[in-house]
Amino acid sequence: MRIESIHFKNIGVFDDELIEFEPTGKDDQAEIHIITGPNGSGKSTILYGLASAFGDDNVLHDIKGNFLYKRFRYYNSMQDKSSEDEKLPKSEVLVNLGDEEVRVYGCENCNMLHVDKGNKGKVHIYDVLRKTESNIILDFAAFAYSGYRYIQGSKINGVREFKGNALYDSLFFVKDRQSDDYNINQWIANNISKRSIAKEKGDKKAHKKYAQTVIDLENILSQILGQTLEFEIGLDPLNLYVKTENALLDFDVLPDGMRSLISWIADLMMRLDELKWVDDTPIFERRLFLFLDEIEVHLHPKWQRNILPIVQKLFKNAQIFVTTHSPFVVNSVDDAWIHPIRLEGNKATMEKSFKSESGFSYPYILREVFGIEERFGMDAQTKLEDFYEIRDEILRTANQKNYITKLKKLDKVGNYLRKQSLELNTIVESEMRQLNTIIENEILNEKVG
Repeated sequence: MRIESIHFKNIGVFDDELIEFEPTGKDDQAEIHIITGPNGSGKSTILYGLASAFGDDNVLHDIKGNFLYKRFRYYNSMQDKSSEDEKLPKSEVLVNLGDEEVRVYGCENCNMLHVDKGNKGKVHIYDVLRKTESNIILDFAAFAYSGYRYIQGSKINGVREFKGNALYDSLFFVKDRQSDDYNINQWIANNISKRSIAKEKGDKKAHKKYAQTVIDLENILSQILGQTLEFEIGLDPLNLYVKTENALLDFDVLPDGMRSLISWIADLMMRLDELKWVDDTPIFERRLFLFLDEIEVHLHPKWQRNILPIVQKLFKNAQIFVTTHSPFVVNSVDDAWIHPIRLEGNKATMEKSFKSESGFSYPYILREVFGIEERFGMDAQTKLEDFYEIRDEILRTANQKNYITKLKKLDKVGNYLRKQSLELNTIVESEMRQLNTIIENEILNEKVG
C-alpha cells in the first residue's frame, strides 16, 4: 500500500486540486516527496490532509492535534439529503491509497471533521488497531512531526514500563508536552538501565538488544549533527543528559536545533520500539508513512543537508512527505520528487513535479525551485543591477564621448562593489576587462573606417 494521490476540494487555498505522487523507482531507499512553495501556499495543508487519512474522528476533533478543520470552507453531511443538496458547494479531502480511498469531510452538525474509510481494507483495520490498548500487531504505521516540536527535561525513574498505546497522538505534528505514557526521556533511560541490569546478570542477548536500541538512536543523531552524541544517566539527582563532544547537557539547555531533532527522531524510534510488528520485522525495514513539516527549523545548514539522506537510507520502506523552505533540504538527496506550488493571490495550484538531483547547485535550486534570482544581499544586489544596466547602455552607445562619461559612472558603481566582497570584485573586474576590449575594438573600427 502506498499513497498515490490527494484531492482537495474547497480546502484552504485549493479550489479543486489533484496532487499525484509517482513512485521514485528505487527499491533500496525511501520514497521521498518534497513540497515547496511560498508562505501561505498550502504546503502544510497537504501534509495535514495526508495525515488525516490515517486518523479517526477523535484525532480530527482534537483542536490541538488537528490543523486541517480550520481550512474547510464548507460543511456537509456524509450523504446528500436531496437533489438540492447536490448543488451546494462541498469541501472534502480524498486520499487515494491504491485499492482504497479515504474521504475527510466537514460535518454540518458538529462543525468538525469526520473520516470515512469504509468498513474494510487495510486502512480501516489500522484505524481499529490504533485504538486498541495492547497487543497491536501492525504491518504499517503513520507518524507526523513538525520542526517546531521540542523535547523537554523531565523527571525519570530508573525503569518504568509504559502503558497505553504507542500510536496515541502519533499524528499530532506538534505536542506541547510529552505524555506520561510515552516519554522520550524515560524510554531512553529505560533502555540504558535495562542494558546495565542485563549486563550485570550476564544476559548477553538482552544486553545486546537494549544497548543496540540506544546505539541506533545515538548513531542517527550523530550522523545528522556531524558530531558524537551520547545519552547518559546522572545519579545524583537521577536525570538524563546529552553528552556531546563539548559538554554534558540537560535537555532544557540543549541548542534549539538539537532539541528539535531529538524530539521527533527519538519519538519515532521510541514508538517503533514499543510497537509489535508482523513477523517481528526489524525497525528499519518496516513500512512507514512519515509526514514531516519544516523539520529544518532552527537547524544549521550543515544539519539541514544531512537529515533526508540519512532517513532515506535508514527507512528504506517508508513513504516520506516533507515540506520545506530550505534549498539545503531540497538539494540534499537524489531521486526525490519535488512538488512546487504556485500561489497567485489567495489561490494555489501545483506546478509540474520533477526529480531532485544533488548535483544541482544552490543558485539553481534557489532560482528554479524557490523563484529567487538574486545572489547577494539587497544593497549589493541593487548596485550590481545598476552596474549591469550602465554596462548595457555603454554597449548600445555608438559614440566615443558617451563611452568616457558612462565609463566613469560605471567605474564609480564598480568601486562600491569591489569593496563588498572578493566575489563581487571578481565579477566587476571580469566585466570591465570584457567591456574595455569591446570598446577598444569599436574605436579601432571607427578609425579604420
